[in-house]
Amino acid sequence: MLDWVIAADEKVDLFEFMLQHSLSRHLSSHFFSGKRKLDRGPGPTKGLSESGDILLSMMAWNGRDSKGAAKAFKFAVEGSTPFESRVPSLLPEDSLNSELVLAALAAFEEASPLVKKRILEMCGHAAAEDGVLTNEEAELLRVVADGIGTALPPFLS
Repeated sequence: MLDWVIAADEKVDLFEFMLQHSLSRHLSSHFFSGKRKLDRGPGPTKGLSESGDILLSMMAWNGRDSKGAAKAFKFAVEGSTPFESRVPSLLPEDSLNSELVLAALAAFEEASPLVKKRILEMCGHAAAEDGVLTNEEAELLRVVADGIGTALPPFLS
């Protein structure tokens, strides 16, 4: 059903991609016999710092131009401890793709709960840098949380 929705406009936006990932993650075992490992992309990731750059860049670029993305990324990393003692860097928007995002989610799924908390906080800061967390940003954050194997409580207004 979701494939049909995505095919209707012949493009996949970020929210559709993340929603498809989340649904596949939770429902694949009901539709395929036996235990099936969800394909997480091409091989192991380089590390948590590179994976963090991918997820933070994805959140920063969501609905923003280059200045807005740079500002959101900077806001997200200020005051946070970098992963693996590496300074985070905003990736170009056109360098982000589904394989990188899936690999980044897989890397953080294997991380400790404290590391998962840190990346979610940083993604939240990137999303709400302008002081407003839109419904789309909140849902994207929730799907990222699900993708790394953790829950995000409801947002209260």
